[in-house]
Amino acid sequence: MARGDVRDLLVRLGRHIESLESERREHAEEQAEENLLRGWSREKWTHMTVREKRPVITRVLASVLVLPVPGGVSDKAPFDPALLIPEWRRETTSGRRAP
Repeated sequence: MARGDVRDLLVRLGRHIESLESERREHAEEQAEENLLRGWSREKWTHMTVREKRPVITRVLASVLVLPVPGGVSDKAPFDPALLIPEWRRETTSGRRAP
């Protein structure tokens, strides 16, 4: 085998290894996302940071509609959660999120 052939083989093997490592990382991320809500409890939520809460929120909420402040109510009025309408994500029978 010539040196050029060996070098080409090493380059192809290196690319193949990088591709496999990338697939492994993607698979690990998918598994982490699937396991995110297993064993969930309200107690766990109280001890989480905002950074830890973000993926949980995006996993269960599709969107939140924020209604305008009604007329005659001051902009400085206390927060009214009734002005928020959440749209929850729906799971399909396969366990994958519906579009």
